[in-house]
Amino acid sequence: MTAVNDTPGTNLWGQAGFRNLWIGLTASEFGSQLTKVALPLVAVLALDASSEQVGLLAAVTQLPYIVVALVAGVLVDWFSPRRILVGADLGRLMLLGMVPLLHVTGVLGIGWLYLIAFAVGTCTVLFDIASQAQLPLIIHRDQVASGNGALEASRSASTIAGPAAGGALVQVLTAPLAVVAGAAAYLVSVIAVWRTPATGGTGSGKTVGGVVMQIRDGLRVVFGNEVLRIMAIVAGVYNMFFAGFQTVNLLFLTRELELSASAVGIVLGALGPGLLLGAGFAAWLPRKIGYGPTILLTAVGANGIVQVISLVHGNGMRSVAALMLINFLFGGFGLAHSIVMRTIRQVMTPNTFQGRVAATNRFLAQGATPIGALLGGLLGGLVGFRSAQLALTLGMLSVVVLLALSPLPRIGKNLSQLEA
Repeated sequence: MTAVNDTPGTNLWGQAGFRNLWIGLTASEFGSQLTKVALPLVAVLALDASSEQVGLLAAVTQLPYIVVALVAGVLVDWFSPRRILVGADLGRLMLLGMVPLLHVTGVLGIGWLYLIAFAVGTCTVLFDIASQAQLPLIIHRDQVASGNGALEASRSASTIAGPAAGGALVQVLTAPLAVVAGAAAYLVSVIAVWRTPATGGTGSGKTVGGVVMQIRDGLRVVFGNEVLRIMAIVAGVYNMFFAGFQTVNLLFLTRELELSASAVGIVLGALGPGLLLGAGFAAWLPRKIGYGPTILLTAVGANGIVQVISLVHGNGMRSVAALMLINFLFGGFGLAHSIVMRTIRQVMTPNTFQGRVAATNRFLAQGATPIGALLGGLLGGLVGFRSAQLALTLGMLSVVVLLALSPLPRIGKNLSQLEA
């Protein structure tokens, strides 16, 4: 695969391919954020699911990262990432459209929700990996950090509207019907992404044996590089605890604090402005203090502030405001951390391996999330939602130690020496 734009200095926003990718990923993220609130609330409100069932639903959604991620990376490197992006969002559109239909006909049950969640999760894996592979293929490498920041800023704007819209729509239309709005957003993404450049794949080894060999090559690239290997391991440990936290957090807000669906949407929506802030300084901060120190600083900030959530009591305005502030700061530090890590990985990866390296990273990073989601559900049922929150956020904070002991904090302001 070769980059469509291999000319340094070309204006990022002057490139139609980047603009269309920006529009498509923004719309898709809006749909994902709305669905992230609406689909679990279908289980909680429409099906009266237990803590363990909500945990299992979250685990099933993340399970495709274990089952299909590595194969998805090969597909992205074989074919045009654009085709994978379009197909994935068409799939999510049709799958989510089934939820209100099944509900209206009286067929919808927790089993159906598990099946739909797994299929939607599979499409999400394909879209996630293809989007990471597409960006460095259509812009120059010296624009990757700015491109990631711009995409994350627009995704953040969707994150502001998505949860709030999801909570409000659940309140007005009921959870099953609210899912339809998320499905519609994927159609906008399909139209925009189809207009991005169709970068070519390797086209080689399209057999079962070829898939195995190319997966192996992707694993070798990641595990053969100390920086890529450590980033993947750290992400795996963190995501396991974060998945448990996300599962318990929804139950903590609705059942422990007894917040309404609209209040939950407002609280989660506060992540959006924080994400905008994080996207804004993710490219600036490394130029001031270096990429490595930025990684460590943002990890401390994000995982330190989230410890405060378990101290919140009640459902009054002060509690809602406190939760909004925590989510705002967590989003800012967390997204800046994610952008810097992703930029380093993309710059270090050869173009012909972008899909497989992204897939390997996602496999290792997200593969532990089903375990984390189940752990969160079980902890919530065994020790209560507040105690479970504290235990899981302490687990998230532990990755700061792993990062501090790694060579990552020593990466400086210039990534040119890291390029493949």
